[in-house]
This record gives sequence, structure tokens and C-alpha cells, in this order.
Amino acid sequence: MSKILFLDFDGVVNTPQWYVNTAGEYVVNYTHKGVYHIVNNYQACQWVSAFCLRNDYQIVVSSSWRIHNGCKAALYNGGLRKEVQIVGETPVLGSRRNGRGYEIDEWLKAHPEVTDYIILDDEDDFLLKQKRHLILCTQDGFLGEEFDKANRLVRRGKTRR
Repeated sequence: MSKILFLDFDGVVNTPQWYVNTAGEYVVNYTHKGVYHIVNNYQACQWVSAFCLRNDYQIVVSSSWRIHNGCKAALYNGGLRKEVQIVGETPVLGSRRNGRGYEIDEWLKAHPEVTDYIILDDEDDFLLKQKRHLILCTQDGFLGEEFDKANRLVRRGKTRR
């Protein structure tokens, strides 16, 4: 396990779905059918799959979805290709520290064999040393533009620890 993709769900592979409710109000729903058994952006899952398979990356879930059972199934049910390995989840640090950056840092400390990593997220709450590893996604998720940015980081060697 030498190359890791830290994956957030909401805003990356689970994106806003707008609808009009019975009162005529516009409502946004991030979860597919209101359950945690599937992420809703199949296309984003395909781009993540293509990136991981092309560059030999494995996934570590950094999303808050990791506190729910079935976050791996949610990815595979949402379109992540079965050949892509999900090898773990970042720790939940809770009140000790805030921010995904600290959780990723703790996970990396426990896994010195990791040589390269990328972070896919729609928020920017990471440690300064992690910023060059971050692909910031828009509310549309991880699509072609973000895929190209991630591949450029790999080609330029900017993913090295």
C-alpha cells in the first residue's frame, strides 16, 4: 500500500440533487433516497475509479460517512469499480482536534509505507503541508477537470510524501 487517495463523499462523489417538494419549495438532498447505502454521482465514481486504476492508488475514506456502517458499500453501489481497493478509514478524532487534516495526518503517521497521496475534498480545512496534495472539488463533484488536475499532480511528482 504505497499510494493513497483520501476520499470525502459529499461534494465529491455525492453531490446535491435538487427537487421541488409538495409545498413547491426547492430542496437539496445530498443522500440518494435518504439512505447511506449508495452515493449519488455515478459519473464521479467512474472518474475516481479511472484515476485509481490508471495510477495504482487505493482509497482511504476520510468522509464523515465513515462513522456509518456501509460506507464502502455506498461507494461500490454508487459506481466505484470493484477493482479499486478501499483499504481503510481515517480515525475520528472528535473533540481532541478538529479538521480532516489532523485525521489524515494521524492515519499517515500510522502508515509509514505510504509514499504518495492525494486528497479529494470539497472543503479546504487541511494542514499546510497537505495543501499541495489537495484536489478541491466543486459542488459538481470529481469530474473531468479535477481528474486532469490529479493526473498532473502525479506526473509532476507532487503527490510524494
